[in-house]
Amino acid sequence: MTVRFYLVPVEQSGNARGPKYFKWRFSPDGLDVRWGAFDYGLIPTMLIAADVTAGQHDTLAAQSDVTAIPADIDSTVPAQALPAVQNALEDLRIPGGWVTTNHTYREIIRTVGGLFQFAQRHHGLHNKIIMPENVTLSQTWGDLPLQARQEVRATADSLNYDYSDVTASTTIRQILKSLADQWGDQPLLLGGFEI
Repeated sequence: MTVRFYLVPVEQSGNARGPKYFKWRFSPDGLDVRWGAFDYGLIPTMLIAADVTAGQHDTLAAQSDVTAIPADIDSTVPAQALPAVQNALEDLRIPGGWVTTNHTYREIIRTVGGLFQFAQRHHGLHNKIIMPENVTLSQTWGDLPLQARQEVRATADSLNYDYSDVTASTTIRQILKSLADQWGDQPLLLGGFEI
């Protein structure tokens, strides 16, 4: 078995949330493997690390709503894969334009994980999605309703994050990337897996 990383949809049962395709309390028919995950706050996407066989990986990777990350996470993104990587992130409301062929998949996972940590804090503090459903990554800070801006600031303050360079014309994409980066080199723990 090999530890692999995926972006998978969230399944919801009442207030409980878990990863689609994996066995958890309210989904007994999923893959019964060791896994750890965290979600994108209330956005229905999870970053998951799972110890899977080659066959289990192939089954997961074949799902149209799963983004499978290459096994060698210390390799850089090949030029031919770059558009697919960027688009996969953007399709999940995760900034992806910053990714270049100089980035490793580990760096991408860590950045996504840092963003998800911020989104989870935001959910915990406000019980709200990090950005309203009708807001796109290309819109600006000034396009957000005042209450949404105040809540993002409060979440950033709770983590001692700096947002002093944010102006009304800063895009949501740039803001989320900045917030993701501020997780820094702190460990990201997905269950028993550290990245």
